[in-house]
Amino acid sequence: MHMLMANRAVLRSQQIDQNTMAKPSASKETQLELDPRATISDSPHGFLGSNAIILSVSDLDAMLAFYQRATDFRLISTERVTDNPAADQLYCAENTSLRCAILQAPNMRLELVEFEENIGRSTSRMPVQGPGMTHTCYQTPSSHSGYDKFVHAGAAILSTGDEPVDLGGYGVTYAYAHDPEGNMLEMEQLDPAVLERMGYFNSPVLNGEKMWLSQIALVSHDLDRLMRFYADLFGIAPSRQAEIKGNKRADAIAGLEDAHILGGWFQLNDKSKVLELWQYKSPQSAPMTDQRHPRSLGYSFVLEVTDIERACAHLNRVEGAHVLSDPVEFGTHRAVYCKDIDGNVFCLREMIGEGLAQSTRVLDR
Repeated sequence: MHMLMANRAVLRSQQIDQNTMAKPSASKETQLELDPRATISDSPHGFLGSNAIILSVSDLDAMLAFYQRATDFRLISTERVTDNPAADQLYCAENTSLRCAILQAPNMRLELVEFEENIGRSTSRMPVQGPGMTHTCYQTPSSHSGYDKFVHAGAAILSTGDEPVDLGGYGVTYAYAHDPEGNMLEMEQLDPAVLERMGYFNSPVLNGEKMWLSQIALVSHDLDRLMRFYADLFGIAPSRQAEIKGNKRADAIAGLEDAHILGGWFQLNDKSKVLELWQYKSPQSAPMTDQRHPRSLGYSFVLEVTDIERACAHLNRVEGAHVLSDPVEFGTHRAVYCKDIDGNVFCLREMIGEGLAQSTRVLDR
């Protein structure tokens, strides 16, 4: 649930300490605004924001057809990669063989990748309580419901009921679903007043577009630890924390009963892009035991940086971070895969050449 802030200016602090990271007191629903104006643009380490969502799949053709039906995102390229030393280095394997298809959303890219080793592998549905990167979010105007589009494309709705849930009466409805391979996704429908408040009416996002990507959602067994990791990584304060308990509408969205959830948010631009972090206290989020790598089925995400060597040097100083190889030039970018303190896989990219047209500096303008 990407809960939109109605008030964008409360307090300002770049000092991240134990008071900042403390949990809010227990209640049915508590929201604590930590630094609502802090965004990734304040990062002193050259982080520019989220550039792409990567989804490793077992059947590229079927998954591409599903996401094209559901999103209408433009297919901008397909590629087959074999016998490529740069790919071997990037994906931390020998004799890497893959096919990929890249869909262009108005503000990010959705990259579907089929590694030869994963073709035909069985998949299972991601539990809402994780652990790991559980979902990304597709936002639409309420007049062009993304919920309806995903239902018609064949998504399996996880939320309770037969329509998206109005969580708080502030002009946004929510629902969770699974794609054909069990990857979880979120659908948010935004009323015109919300779009205007967020500045979308003056943004290329709504220049004839009816759907866009919004967030990276990670679920951890230890929210405080993961929030400290990303605060150290980005060098910015989290914007907000929340505790949700005894909220029947939130239960309906998550398809649960009596859920108890802790959440935290980092702003990846000044509109909708966020890194949202969750911990389910009930049902309890377990530690990640799956040793994920860049070829694992499911989600990973891209963080764009201005200087990849500088970013890697910084990462090596962040407790719990792992850089999996040396950066390598790969098509339109220089890239390297990394892991966070929980074991989630993410990719750092420095856009080069023709790739600069896909930079967050362009897509988020």
